[in-house]
Amino acid sequence: MAAQITVPVHVMAGERSPASPHQVAVALAEVIPGATHEPLAGQGHMVSAKLLLPRFVHHLSNRDPHALDS
Repeated sequence: MAAQITVPVHVMAGERSPASPHQVAVALAEVIPGATHEPLAGQGHMVSAKLLLPRFVHHLSNRDPHALDS
């Protein structure tokens, strides 16, 4: 099912989270076409919003604004 995703995906997980979130993040990035993966240094399961916001903005601003119009 993940292989059928057609929108841009950037998977993030805190490096200090338990092992399973890392494994899931890597696996998702591998099976979703064109997905990227970013481990978040020094972060646990509850990632800092101050860390997330610039990454969301960067990810979304580097996309074709019409890619989501369907």
